[in-house]
Amino acid sequence: MFKPIWNRTAAVLVVLAASAPAADVARWQAGRPPKQEGLTMAPQPGSVTRLETVAGVAVMRLEPSRDYFSRASYAFRLNRRPAGRIWLVIEFVDRGFGVISVSPAAAEARQWGTVRVNTGRLRRATVEYDAGAIQDSVRIAGLDYLHAIWITTQQPPLEYAPLVEPTVKFAAAGERVVATAGRVQDRSQLNEALAGLRNELPLFRALGFNGVETYVRWGWVETRRGIYDWS
Repeated sequence: MFKPIWNRTAAVLVVLAASAPAADVARWQAGRPPKQEGLTMAPQPGSVTRLETVAGVAVMRLEPSRDYFSRASYAFRLNRRPAGRIWLVIEFVDRGFGVISVSPAAAEARQWGTVRVNTGRLRRATVEYDAGAIQDSVRIAGLDYLHAIWITTQQPPLEYAPLVEPTVKFAAAGERVVATAGRVQDRSQLNEALAGLRNELPLFRALGFNGVETYVRWGWVETRRGIYDWS
């Protein structure tokens, strides 16, 4: 007498599972042929790509631009415009050094892991967007070995760029200071400035810098002569 009840329950669970919205809106992954679900790689003038296998991972290799005034980039077309808040995840083999830039652009506080520090590992960078920020295309520059990208409506694990040993080591001790993007005019800009430091400093460390300078508005931290308030 219990069998029909279990059958009806199972049917309800199947219907609910089938109607649940998928987190991934679109995905592209390197391969022959590539996996293209809502995202299609589009040819870019001056950008030459080829499929390679690096560290056992299929990647789309992007050759450096031959034009000094332009950057080689990956370009993707979206089959449909994503709705609501989304995250763009970029999975890549981390070779070389550089800053990964994505178009449409996003604030530093909405980016994670967007620098290359030559770990040789498969890593992820993430960019968060509000509804409507991405229309019908995405472009990625500053990257050489792309494995996959996808757009999701659920926040993925956010991975910061790792801290690695400096690739350049100096025989003589000293301070090698770099000025970073972090200029603050008022407290409303503080979180964005700190996020910029968080995103960029792993790259500067990897390049051999051991000191950082940044700027704040005159008289903001030093409220009175010789009195500093960093709270």
